[in-house]
Amino acid sequence: MARKHQETTSPVLAPAVEAARDQAKTRREETKSAAFFSIYVNDVQVQTSSWDLRLILGEIGDTSTVDDTAVVNVKQLGEMRLSPQLAKKLVQIMAEQLKAYEEQFGEIPGAKD
Repeated sequence: MARKHQETTSPVLAPAVEAARDQAKTRREETKSAAFFSIYVNDVQVQTSSWDLRLILGEIGDTSTVDDTAVVNVKQLGEMRLSPQLAKKLVQIMAEQLKAYEEQFGEIPGAKD
């Protein structure tokens, strides 16, 4: 049985936009930059500082063996830096989206550490 793909988005609003929305009626308009791109990642490294969080996005490639040690080759594709406030909001939105996904399609199996 084929699953119907349903794409949902939950925009993460900058604090200034959230404040404006709370104070008055606000409409959101989106346009894509000429530099817009889409990538697939299956590896994320997280780095933090007192100012921001950095997500280094990568794609896992081949596994090789060097001196009897397995080596996973990860191609770093880019990074995303965001404020701690935005990161916290993003975590909340992602948790909501994952819950909705599991309600529609079933539980997502846990990743093996």
